[in-house]
Amino acid sequence: MVLERRGCLSCHERGTGKGNAALAGAVALSTAGLKGQSQALMPPSLSAVGDKLLDAELIRSVSGQQKTVRLPWLRVRMPRFVHSAEELAALTDYLIGSDRIPADPPATVVVAARRGDDQELLESQDLIGFKGFSCIACHRFGNFVPKNVALGTRGSDLKGLAGRLRREYFMRWCREPLRIVPGMEMPSYKKAVKGVFGGDVDRQLAAMWDALNDKRFRTPVNPNAVEQFLVVNRGESARVVRDVFTLPDSVGGGSVARSLAIGFPNSHNVLLDLDRANLAMWTFGDFATQRTSGKSWFWDMAGRPVMTGGERRSDLVLVSVDDAGKPVSVHRPLKDPVTAARLVGYRQDPDGVVHVDYVLRFAIRKSVLEIDVSESLRSIVSGGSSGGSSSGWSRDVTLRVGKSGEGRRPRFPRGIECYMGRPSAATRLGGAHVSAWHFTNRTVRPRDGKAWVTLPEQGGQQFVRLAKSDPVPASDSGPVSRRIVLGYSTSVVPNRLALRPSAVQAVSIERVTSVPGYEGVRLPIPRSIMPTAMTWTADGTLALTSLKGHVYLARDTDGDGLEDTLSLFEEGLAAPYGIIADGDDLIVAHKPEVVRLRDTDGDGRADWRQVVASGWGYSDDYHDWTCGIIRDRSGNLYVGLGSNYSQQGRVKETSRWRGKVLRISRDGRVEPVGHAFRYPTGLAIDAAGRIFVSDNQGVQNPFNEINHLVPGRNYGVPSRFEEKHASAAVKPAIQVPHPWSRSVNGLAFLPTKFADRSVAGHGIGCEYDSRFLVRFTVEEVGGEMQGAVFHFSRPGAGVGERNFVGPLSIAVSPAGDIYIGNIYDSGWLGGRNTGTITRLSPVAGGPNGMRDLKVVPGGLRVVFAKAVDRVAASKPDAYTVSGYTRAWKGGYTTGDSGRHRATVTAAVVSGDGKSVALAIDGLRTGHVYEVTCGRIGGEGAELWPATGHYSLHRMPKETP
Repeated sequence: MVLERRGCLSCHERGTGKGNAALAGAVALSTAGLKGQSQALMPPSLSAVGDKLLDAELIRSVSGQQKTVRLPWLRVRMPRFVHSAEELAALTDYLIGSDRIPADPPATVVVAARRGDDQELLESQDLIGFKGFSCIACHRFGNFVPKNVALGTRGSDLKGLAGRLRREYFMRWCREPLRIVPGMEMPSYKKAVKGVFGGDVDRQLAAMWDALNDKRFRTPVNPNAVEQFLVVNRGESARVVRDVFTLPDSVGGGSVARSLAIGFPNSHNVLLDLDRANLAMWTFGDFATQRTSGKSWFWDMAGRPVMTGGERRSDLVLVSVDDAGKPVSVHRPLKDPVTAARLVGYRQDPDGVVHVDYVLRFAIRKSVLEIDVSESLRSIVSGGSSGGSSSGWSRDVTLRVGKSGEGRRPRFPRGIECYMGRPSAATRLGGAHVSAWHFTNRTVRPRDGKAWVTLPEQGGQQFVRLAKSDPVPASDSGPVSRRIVLGYSTSVVPNRLALRPSAVQAVSIERVTSVPGYEGVRLPIPRSIMPTAMTWTADGTLALTSLKGHVYLARDTDGDGLEDTLSLFEEGLAAPYGIIADGDDLIVAHKPEVVRLRDTDGDGRADWRQVVASGWGYSDDYHDWTCGIIRDRSGNLYVGLGSNYSQQGRVKETSRWRGKVLRISRDGRVEPVGHAFRYPTGLAIDAAGRIFVSDNQGVQNPFNEINHLVPGRNYGVPSRFEEKHASAAVKPAIQVPHPWSRSVNGLAFLPTKFADRSVAGHGIGCEYDSRFLVRFTVEEVGGEMQGAVFHFSRPGAGVGERNFVGPLSIAVSPAGDIYIGNIYDSGWLGGRNTGTITRLSPVAGGPNGMRDLKVVPGGLRVVFAKAVDRVAASKPDAYTVSGYTRAWKGGYTTGDSGRHRATVTAAVVSGDGKSVALAIDGLRTGHVYEVTCGRIGGEGAELWPATGHYSLHRMPKETP
């Protein structure tokens, strides 16, 4: 009676009653803003609700007194009923009596064979994730909310179910939801997932219940909610990531900028912090996830921390000892000059071992001692997943003195010992511990617990001394190396669940029609790429970097001349923005360094990495790019570093060389040659060997810029801690108008033998925000470079046209085609972090139009692709010339100043009709001139482009 009087079944479905389903459908169809939202107007079913909820939760629910809104996507809300005590008792007694199944029916309640340990919790979390039953695809778990879930399939919050739901109901529901609520979208779980809990589905469901109600429960990763989800399955090789990682509060919080993260196939994962020279994190489970936060990209370790609550100190230290060998003082690594561990290289061998080489420096007795460190890290599994087993990883560490003197073999100073620490921890997963072994003269000697000591002023961290691993040479007075092997082990072992890779979707060929005179086509390769740089290998294979950290090789597999298949050459780099081929190797610029990649075993994947150059300041800031590798005629490499000018809290050690262009000599020496750039993202060399650098409009840059790089020059945007320069800031060779353009990035020069002869040798720039290409030309006047910029593609697609996605990078293939790398990112353009590569090929019969602007005494010369109408072109009033300049006033954008109209007094057409010399009154140096000539094309002959912008810094002298 209470159920009927309160009208509960007018809204809620129960049994054969359909509630408000018909009304919700009608309202959704007839109401603006609610189309397709009928599921949001229907409250949850009351079928079996008396069996479903605990008594106390049932009482709260029928009164509308729930503490939280559990289904926030619903557009309807239940009233709060004020039932009398008699009504409330009658209603709840009715629902329980009608719905609840007796306590102990056969084959309904299954008690999990719980071990009550970490192993069961970890395996249960995998079952809840995409490796198992994929609960996270639809259900919320506390703060985790799945993305892009249809209204009809959104599930309730599963975290802490025991506070409201009956365990017996949970078991029955998971086996077959449709038996309880007809039409329910949730699948039935009758088939077990192989590899865990003996393949028994009832044990698996019971274990999931226990996990969901465990305070230690951690939501598994949803691959659809992150940019990348890295899992190392059994039998696979270890994986390495070098990008910025964030750390949970349980291990100290903050971030690791110079990281070296390793994921092993036994579910153990290691995060090394090269800036602090320590083990920052050791996890168990899935390897790592990549995510975006605004414009920034970060990685997180995906597994559960094995040790938490410890201190973050360097692992390797040198210790001064007294004559009895007792530690007296501790020497920690120095910064060199910006990081404690200067990475030399890392590689993987066929056995899955990761080898890492780096250099540490220590201040010893008023001098600096350089130590070469070699580590070999490998996974270890003992036994299976049935219990009584262990798993972990080992760390084989060898130290050698890095520099010798006076012809003697290098050795450790007397009275100096080497110690290595193990992490301290407040909590440990699976009884985790660290043990040590010494290798002396090829003999393995385990160290007992007494070998671990606490060093002076080192807190609670314990250390073990490294053994003298080499025999004493006859010509020297001491050994040259120290060695130790540490074993990191736990009682938890990996289960056999693997992450199934997503199927690769076929991509169709699409045309790009916004470049007059060129055939444009998007390569039919996956749109998940975000190409940032491109090059070609010696055999003609396209190689490219992705903002997501990948290096790909792209090949044509169907013979149509278009690259259609990608193979992964390297992964896990930190926003690589430059690539160049060097023999069989690829040299890549990513945030912390320039690194050489090599495939030593011929399997198509890089397995050997050597650091070519490093030493610049680097932090977790998004803008710390290292861009644009180019090589000059002497073999020197050049890269540009994003500035830190706006980062007020940044410290000096992470600011070194920010906002500069660096030259890397063939012997690895690094020196700044261009200073005070904002974001030098595009570097290019023309046929004369001159280097040009793009820079973006913004604070202190009133224009977008194309700068001529002259060693030692200051380009006007001082970084934090910028040193003083002897000369004043110089203007860019070409001041690219803003907001005509908003963000010119990648640059390239077309070959002097380019098929379209009218633009051979010209520069092309990628305008990212407004999605078009610019073309520019340069000339030297009075010892300085200046020039003009034009549209190369239409900035907006017209009717029937298809435009670029977001031009960022550019390269010219050996065959003479132009390749444009586009990205569509979440931070700048509001995209979904996808990208394309567009190939442009010149075709015959392109439009006539401006091809160059050059300054001449008293005016400008306009050069065209073809002959123009001589009569129309000789009329001065067919041209308009207006000038302006900009002076930065402190804001992000700067308005025009000094705008004026210059007068064309004469127009003299050349003999071949391809150029016109304009005599102009009123030209002023230090101004940008916009020149238009759209009225001289003749009937029906469009000039493209018909406008150019010339940066007039100097006027040429009159020819005697």
